[in-house]
Amino acid sequence: MTQTQAVHIRHGGKSYDTNLEELSLSDAPSDADLKNAVSRHLDIAAGEVNDYVVERTTGGDLVVRPNAPFG
Repeated sequence: MTQTQAVHIRHGGKSYDTNLEELSLSDAPSDADLKNAVSRHLDIAAGEVNDYVVERTTGGDLVVRPNAPFG
């Protein structure tokens, strides 16, 4: 059984978990492709995630979240 990369999404105060296969994405999507797929998955306007940060974890998972400035 092949395992697909997990995608963790934070939007509107909620967390969502999915994977690249459910988002119809390849193993190494660009940030733009990932954000577009997330907006489709959440049924929101693409502009709502344009400024989001994409983190690629050492374990291979992807995290899509709002930018969180510190300080």
